[in-house]
Amino acid sequence: MKFYDFNLKGTNYNKDLTLLKEAKELGWDYVKLNYNLKDYKEALKYKTQLSKEINIEFDYGLEIKTTKADDLVKQSRKNRQKIKYIMAHGGSDKINRQAVENIKLDTLSRSYYKRRDCGINQVLSKEAVKNNIAIELTIKDILTNHSSYRAKIIDNYKEIIKLYRKFKFPLLLTTGATNIYDIKSPRDSIAIFKSIGLTDTEIEEGFYKTPQNIINFNEDRENMIIQGVRKIE
Repeated sequence: MKFYDFNLKGTNYNKDLTLLKEAKELGWDYVKLNYNLKDYKEALKYKTQLSKEINIEFDYGLEIKTTKADDLVKQSRKNRQKIKYIMAHGGSDKINRQAVENIKLDTLSRSYYKRRDCGINQVLSKEAVKNNIAIELTIKDILTNHSSYRAKIIDNYKEIIKLYRKFKFPLLLTTGATNIYDIKSPRDSIAIFKSIGLTDTEIEEGFYKTPQNIINFNEDRENMIIQGVRKIE
């Protein structure tokens, strides 16, 4: 299978090029570089040059990080037609709920951020299924935290996995890498997610099927009246 990493953190030309080269060397087939809105606009200026420098499939995405649910709605609506991938940085009850209810988004990332629980429950799981919102688990949060907080992150991941198995919302697995030291090979990434209880089939879902489904879904958005209803010329 092909391996997709949908969450590398974009910064600037030199750092982005270094990240892409490392991802290619480690065996990734396709990656998303995610930016805040300001950096996304700057990154567009050097995207063509970046593609000339490295032989790996990649694209850009937008990460919306806000504490205001209204702002999440506004940014996603404003940018949906221009940007192929939009993720929401979660954490609060309001942001987590708005993210899974918002069909303009693709992914809810870090639903557990600064929380005592995983940030997802049965109600939000059903909304994620209804609106085709992927829930992301990222390796970086396991590897860059220590002691009791790392244990809490893993517990949160296991709770999300239980909900995923019950409700079948899209599950997205990523490295979340911000530099070359964060990136792990697909083999190492698989081993890490196996260690917290995911099966081979679930890992294939997270690293291949869900990313590919997001790509396919977004290619057809302009022809979609509502989810499942497509405009035909």
